[in-house]
Amino acid sequence: MIYFVIVIYNKYLNNSDSFQSVVENLGDNKIVVIDNSDKPFFLSRNKNDVDSHIAYIQNGLNLGLSRSYNKALKYIGRNSFSDNNYICWLDDDTVLDKSFFKVLSSETRRHYDVIVPKIIGQDGVIYSPNEKGFLKNRLVLNRKSGEINPKKFNAINSCLTVKTSIYRDYVYDERLFLDQVDQLFFDSIRSRRLTYRILNVQIEQNFSQREKKLDKTYLTRFAIRTKDMIEYGKISPCSSMPTAYLKNLLLGLYFSVKISDFSFLKVSIKSLMHPLTVEGGHD
Repeated sequence: MIYFVIVIYNKYLNNSDSFQSVVENLGDNKIVVIDNSDKPFFLSRNKNDVDSHIAYIQNGLNLGLSRSYNKALKYIGRNSFSDNNYICWLDDDTVLDKSFFKVLSSETRRHYDVIVPKIIGQDGVIYSPNEKGFLKNRLVLNRKSGEINPKKFNAINSCLTVKTSIYRDYVYDERLFLDQVDQLFFDSIRSRRLTYRILNVQIEQNFSQREKKLDKTYLTRFAIRTKDMIEYGKISPCSSMPTAYLKNLLLGLYFSVKISDFSFLKVSIKSLMHPLTVEGGHD
């Protein structure tokens, strides 16, 4: 069985591309929806739109990804954490066709520990899976002979499918609100002797930061990202505070140059001096 987990924030569930895709291809699997909406009209409508066979959990506020994922794990329950069950983590805006579900179902029967599709951005670049790097992950699948070293395997949360037995002794670190959640997960499991499977399926996804024209509306989202990057530097066994500070500043500089405005760099510098308390925001 596959548990498809979808986290939404201030959005009508029926407007979620991921939700609609899963409903149309559910089969004998289950859907778990974590609703982090903090606006009553979304909560009311979403509650009325779900069927009884869908696990729907309202929070009334934005818990972020880590806490939401842990809520999903708690709901699924440790009794279901076996080598035969999987969790597929989904963004709310990913369009998935029948081929993804067909191939995923087939590969779960081969009992891989971690299964991922190829995630391709709006610029045609394969961003996930990739290899863990120092300041920047290596996008090796864009090379003709690209092959990922299992000891450096890394991927993003979108469509990440994990055998539930792995969660018997792993919970998501709730100090991370939205970003670096997937990075820390892989940092924590790479030392295990796990099997990875890359599906011969490409999933298209739009990444905010990859837009050709990035404006100041991304600043709030970036402020959350800088906070999580610093926190990640504190807690990851594969990072450090100096690395987090450097990456933070370089990313702020990159975005500032991109829009010819130093707003992003200012956010980076401010985050180093005044850690951000996150109360909202979701991408």
